[in-house]
Amino acid sequence: MAGPSVGATPRTSLRLATSLPTSLDPRELNSADGLQLAAQLFDGLVGYDPTTYEAIPAAAERWDVEEGGRRFVFHLRQGMTFHDGSPVRAQDFVFAWNRLADPLAAAPYAFLLESVEGFDRYQQQIRVTRLSGAVARDDRTLEVTLVRPWRDFVSLLGHPALSPVPPAAGGGSFASQPVGNGPYRLAAPISPGTPLLLLRFDGYFGTLPLVPTLEYRTFDVASDAWPEFLAAELDVAPVPPALLAEAESSYGDHGITELAQLLYCGFDQEDPRFADPALRRAVSLAMGRDVVAADVYGGAAIPATGIIPPSVPGYRPDACGGRCLRDLEAARAQAAEVPRASRAFSLDYPASPLADQLARTLVAQLGEAGLMVTPRARNPIRFQDVLEDGGQDMFCLVWTADYPRPQALLEPLVESGSADNHSNVSDRDLDVLLERGRAEANAEIRTEVYAEAERLVLERMHVIPVVWFRSHLAVRPGVEGFVVDPLGRYDAATLRLGA
Repeated sequence: MAGPSVGATPRTSLRLATSLPTSLDPRELNSADGLQLAAQLFDGLVGYDPTTYEAIPAAAERWDVEEGGRRFVFHLRQGMTFHDGSPVRAQDFVFAWNRLADPLAAAPYAFLLESVEGFDRYQQQIRVTRLSGAVARDDRTLEVTLVRPWRDFVSLLGHPALSPVPPAAGGGSFASQPVGNGPYRLAAPISPGTPLLLLRFDGYFGTLPLVPTLEYRTFDVASDAWPEFLAAELDVAPVPPALLAEAESSYGDHGITELAQLLYCGFDQEDPRFADPALRRAVSLAMGRDVVAADVYGGAAIPATGIIPPSVPGYRPDACGGRCLRDLEAARAQAAEVPRASRAFSLDYPASPLADQLARTLVAQLGEAGLMVTPRARNPIRFQDVLEDGGQDMFCLVWTADYPRPQALLEPLVESGSADNHSNVSDRDLDVLLERGRAEANAEIRTEVYAEAERLVLERMHVIPVVWFRSHLAVRPGVEGFVVDPLGRYDAATLRLGA
């Protein structure tokens, strides 16, 4: 008689690929992988619904909107703790935000707080030591006052850099082994050559993760993880872009989505040569976006038919109409409307092998429309200075949204006075729409206002959308519940290990 069968020992850990972060302190986050890891260790005031991407309660169980969207009062959950057992208080959010905004820290994501009252004074005046607009009324009540109304301000607050930190965050070991309040805790300090082990935090206020352990194996080069994935040594890993179609066929599209990340081109509109929208329309019509997506980015991008990508609420499939489709005859007709001197210009870009290839592709495409474009590679370290000094003709940049809203892709790029408005757009009609969008209380109306703003941007071609980027992760069979959001992040706490 045969004895009882013995099944395989159920797995209790997920093996995932990542780059080695320099720090997981919310103040020092500086990479996509760092944000992904920090999102498992920390919870901000809100999270995002996995289907609609609307802001939902996280550390804050509810909030009140006052003064027409200029003041927000957040009510924190009772009994919430950090991984060391200390309570999470409103004061910890105030402390964290003041740390982030500290001008001496030069934090990469300090700009997220620029809408909070007192941010500019804190940045500019040495005697100011805090944000006047972030106040703890008591342990569980956080009051935030903004410089101007912004009804959808809460949508920003799921960003990992805005997470609370305990008073001990001032210590030297916090960067390598931070104490958070999220569903997982870091078992040991960050160390080169050693996987990052994240353990389920049993004191978590929300639903406990189904997978007790996350083992993040670190790679200096993302593509180095692929052989280990194929050997079944990893459950989740980035796919080399050239292999994305093959990987999608073999492993499905669970780790693939359009990101809120846009490659766009623009012109310095303060230069009289580039003020006529006919030139910008000619450039857009001359672009072969499908060629750029396939030949330059190898499947990690798709042609952009607007500014707002399909994964972000408010996306419209017909946003650009025919203006983002290649039509050489129409491009030549538009180019003929502008003076000959305006048809010759430089394409400025930060030098890299990939950017060189993009420049060559665009120069050739625009040349077919009668536009004489000279590629001008710039020092990547100093390219920001070029943009700030107004030394650019045509330029191409990648913009990544910090929260899943149309506003996050529109306002920075085209609002008058925005630090990221490198096209120097100054359009009163557009500014009025963007201000209406910020102040509008009704979400449906707000979506329509931003749709009209996008339509106007594309009609006047203030920025020229080229491609949207895609996440390119492969997920092994048996890993269930894997969803990538528009920001490129996934919630490991919701994952399940199937058979």
